[in-house]
Parts: sequence; C-alpha cells; structure tokens
Amino acid sequence: MDESKQIAALKEFDKMNQKYNSYTILCYKVVGIIFGIIVMFLALIPVQEFGFEDISMIGISFLFFFIIHFMYYDYWQVIGIERHRLSLYQLLKELPINPSVICRDRAKKMLIFNIKMTAVFIVLQVFTSIVFLHELTIWNVVVPLLYSVCAYAISYLLVKISGMC
Repeated sequence: MDESKQIAALKEFDKMNQKYNSYTILCYKVVGIIFGIIVMFLALIPVQEFGFEDISMIGISFLFFFIIHFMYYDYWQVIGIERHRLSLYQLLKELPINPSVICRDRAKKMLIFNIKMTAVFIVLQVFTSIVFLHELTIWNVVVPLLYSVCAYAISYLLVKISGMC
C-alpha cells in the first residue's frame, strides 16, 4: 500500500477514534485548556521581570508548558476502551499502515501544535513587555523558543520510547 493510502487510512482511523472516544477526548481538551490558561497567565509576565534567583518560576512555567504538550501527546497515543487505556499503536498495528508513517503523522501533528503554542507565547511576551515595561529584548523571543524546542524534543522522545517509531 502506498503512503497516501496509508495516510488516508490513518485519518479515517483518527476520525473513528474521535467519534467513539469523544468523552475521553473532551476530557483531554478540558484539562489541556486549564493548563493552557495557567501557561498563558505565566506568559503574561515578561522575561525581564525574572532574575537568576527566580529560576524556580521559570521552571514551573516550563513544567506547565510541557504538561500541555504531554496532554496533546497522550491524546494522539492512548485510547480509552471500556475503562482501559490501550496504546493506539496496538490497534494501528492491525491496520496495513507502516509504523514510520504513523510516527511522521504524529510528529507532524505535535509540531503544528507546538508552533501554535509558541506563537501565542511569543506574542504575549512581546505584548506585555512593550506595554508594561516599554522595552523589548531578544529574551522575549528566545525563552519561548527554548521552551518550545525542549518540549517538542521531550514529546518526540516519548513517541520514540513508546514504540511508535
């Protein structure tokens, strides 16, 4: 089976998964939104306000940023069937889909999500820095990018470890 048919089969599987597991997916989305609100409130604090002694606050904001990524990762990797958690890979290996196609698809979805989160984070940092401090530094862009790269790398490693690739 060529790759385009495999991707179409994977999209059909995802559509059916969203249909039959709508409650589980809704729960992931609600928890993700709650953590997203917390992260965006933390993103409203300009980076210039943190000193070296406030490293714990930066760590906490990264932790929340990573939790959002993990929720999104878990949403694409685990399915709830009759109150049991089952790896999507266990179901997908029954389909005629190459695991590398699954890995690329999931990595692409996580990358798009990561880019959107990073863009919002950067916009909030720049906005609050200009409005409240009347100054803009390179760190207002670099720190969200570092968060983004670290969170995506950890999420991708989780995909690798889970056996999807």
